[in-house]
Amino acid sequence: MIMVASITGCGADSVTTTQMGIPKPRDAQESRVQGEYLVRVATTVADQADAEEAINVAYQAYGTTIVRQITKGLFLVRFTQDPGPEQVKRIADETEKIRYAEPNQIYRIQE
Repeated sequence: MIMVASITGCGADSVTTTQMGIPKPRDAQESRVQGEYLVRVATTVADQADAEEAINVAYQAYGTTIVRQITKGLFLVRFTQDPGPEQVKRIADETEKIRYAEPNQIYRIQE
């Protein structure tokens, strides 16, 4: 059985989420680390070296640096020439070994 829950509030805006299920900030364009993205490789990628190679090949035109592996298959990647979220996502969608890519969002606690 699969259960789906929805949380709503009085006059609340709809909440969008990242592909990892984390709520996005309302102003996502200004609430991200410029040039940094979370890139998830496909489960068919054999190991960390193969994953890093797939990322570097897909995004070679943008000066790719793999900052670190966050979890198995998920990497924090920095570009010296940020192509923007739409281009990074388009390349991920067109690359068999990359499952998805999204901006490294900045989240703030509201007081």
